[in-house]
Amino acid sequence: MSSIRIPPALRAEGGGEARVDADGETVRELLDDLMARFPNLRERIFAGGEIASFVN
Repeated sequence: MSSIRIPPALRAEGGGEARVDADGETVRELLDDLMARFPNLRERIFAGGEIASFVN
């Protein structure tokens, strides 16, 4: 399990959470777990099907 920090600009889509735990062995798996819980984050995190440049 890994901890993902949600920046203030995305917290409304992330249920108001500043940090969440996610399951996965790769970055993609972690993001998929995050999107399953917070589907509204998908359009902000993925631009044109690619991970947005601000995701690090």
